Amino acid sequence: MKNTKWTAQELLDSFNRECNQDEMNELYKALVAYSVGATEIDDTLLDKTIEYYFDNDNITSIINEDILDFYEKSIDN
Repeated sequence: MKNTKWTAQELLDSFNRECNQDEMNELYKALVAYSVGATEIDDTLLDKTIEYYFDNDNITSIINEDILDFYEKSIDN
């Protein structure tokens, strides 16, 4: 087993048990900033980014759709 602070299952359980949508939005903002290599949070820009996500019905997830498709197809196999 990898030497990690938590497992994906532990995080999922915690999200389901303890987080509301506003808290998940904070996680999304941190993940977006991390993904682009930011070292500081720009709340104004990230709030606009999260609004953009929720305002666009053609965006199905904050996670890349190709990754979701791969995962969902792998479940069926």
